[in-house]
Amino acid sequence: RRKLGSLLPNHQLQTVAAFCGYDLTQHHNALADAEACAWIARKLL
Repeated sequence: RRKLGSLLPNHQLQTVAAFCGYDLTQHHNALADAEACAWIARKLL
């Protein structure tokens, strides 16, 4: 949250994933959500 600050309108997974360059087309699917979280973590670290 601190790294993204006010760059995003909200902190929903789909919004953050899109900001980080990940196309989350199957949100609310457990595997797709986990992959998006991993992608986001790699981008923010």
